[in-house]
Amino acid sequence: MPPDLRLIQLGRILGLDADALSLDAAPALFESHAEQLAAAFLAEAAANDDVTSLASARDYLELRLEGFGELASPPAAARIRAAFEARLAAWA
Repeated sequence: MPPDLRLIQLGRILGLDADALSLDAAPALFESHAEQLAAAFLAEAAANDDVTSLASARDYLELRLEGFGELASPPAAARIRAAFEARLAAWA
C-alpha cells in the first residue's frame, strides 16, 4: 500500500520521518503542533502566487486543512486557524 500523502506532508512540515507516522497518531500531532502548522501554512500561502490577499490566504488555509481531512480534528483546526489569523494580522 502506498504511503498516505497526508502523512508525508505532515512529516515534511513538522520535520518528522513520515515513515514513523501513523494515521492514528496524526490527529495528536495536529493538536500539539498547531502553532507550527499555522506558521508553515502561512509561509506556504505567502510563497504561493495565487495568494494575493488576506481572503485568499484564508482560502488557502481552508484548502490545506480540508486536504488533511479527519486528521485535523475540529478543535485542532480551530487552534490552527486562530494561530494563522494572529500571524496573518502581523503579515498584513
